[in-house]
Amino acid sequence: MDIESLYNAYRRELFALSYRMLGSVMDAEDIVQETFLAFSQSANADAIKNERAYLYKIATNRCLDLLRSSAKKRELYVGPWLPEPLLGNDPVEGDPAEAYVRRESMSTAYLMLLQQLNAVERAIFLLRELYRYSYDEIADIVGKSSANCRQIFVRAQRSIHDGKPEHPPVPVADSVVKAFVQSVKQGDTSRMLELVSDSVVFLSDGGGKVKAA
Repeated sequence: MDIESLYNAYRRELFALSYRMLGSVMDAEDIVQETFLAFSQSANADAIKNERAYLYKIATNRCLDLLRSSAKKRELYVGPWLPEPLLGNDPVEGDPAEAYVRRESMSTAYLMLLQQLNAVERAIFLLRELYRYSYDEIADIVGKSSANCRQIFVRAQRSIHDGKPEHPPVPVADSVVKAFVQSVKQGDTSRMLELVSDSVVFLSDGGGKVKAA
């Protein structure tokens, strides 16, 4: 395919991968642009047999480079780092259960869980868990052995699933917030008290630019 056709075919899924890796809409968009630019400038582009895999390799490694370069900034940052919310989700065709998993993996709660993993662990986990790449393919992308990738995935999977907090699905949380706002507008104190909980925690992120609440 020509570069325009490739862009139309794979832009959304490369953005989805980059966003899950980085937790930033702007950075993910930059990675996608850089990926297609690098592909178009590749000397052996015509000889590439699996264009999708090659694009994933470029995008993944660009994400890894960015995460490594920003690691020190994250260490020095005071306060919680929160992923940038994304309005809407990447469309997923086929199995509804698979679609649900893909949508949930775009949530803030899921992205915060991914922060438990280092950059390479995150890449391996996402490529295997969500995109079903083989260990041999992942090994080629991240530059490690297939056996090592398998071990890292199992360890990362255990870390993610064992540490998964009990967050309600987004539609449920959204309906509760709307009900609370409506009760405030109507002055319905009893309904307001039914909806609040002692376990609710508010986190905010100033992005390193302003003081967080």
